[in-house]
Amino acid sequence: MKRIFTTITMLVLLFAAMGAHAQKSKSKMSIPKSREKDRHRRSATNDHYVTAAIKGGANLQYMGGNDDRWDNWIKPGYCVGMFVNYEKRMFGFQGEGMVKTCRYYIKKAAYIHLRTVNVDFPMLVSFRPLGHVPVFDRVKLVAGPQFSFIVSARRGNHVDVKNDFTNADVAAALGLEVDLPLNLHVGIRGLKGLANVNNTRPSFEWFNSSIQATIGFRFLQ
Repeated sequence: MKRIFTTITMLVLLFAAMGAHAQKSKSKMSIPKSREKDRHRRSATNDHYVTAAIKGGANLQYMGGNDDRWDNWIKPGYCVGMFVNYEKRMFGFQGEGMVKTCRYYIKKAAYIHLRTVNVDFPMLVSFRPLGHVPVFDRVKLVAGPQFSFIVSARRGNHVDVKNDFTNADVAAALGLEVDLPLNLHVGIRGLKGLANVNNTRPSFEWFNSSIQATIGFRFLQ
């Protein structure tokens, strides 16, 4: 899991460095009038605009911390929701609402399956580091906090264990997103839990982390 987070971080730093280089050379390039209304290249103008999309995909979850009863391998679930993004030049703010399922296994005499349903609200800053470079101007980086609330938690044969978890969680999000033709949108994101969600034994710490890969459709742009 740490290698995946490291890879995403390296990609973010790479695009940020390329964006800085592109900014230095911007003054040497004239922007054709035909590009001024290109919605993926508005970083070249002072226009501001709003986009909205629905999206869904895979949520790969695992529970970290100092409680060795958890099986720390990544478990697949799903996520679905929508986002609204406001941008001006290369920067923007992106608010989201997501529903996700999380799967865990508890290591005892036999593995016990546990599933939770959460509602997530990422509040992200977006940045297009290569906003003046054709093709690459469709790529944006997103980063910020995510606030989560647990809806249900069931173990094994539908045993309610919601009270074993805190009601709220906070995570740090860092990701890469691309606006594709035909109003399609794809993204990958890493989320690192910052709050202890254990509500049963204070001596143990539980931290939720995940990788999300999504595809969406922009219905407002």
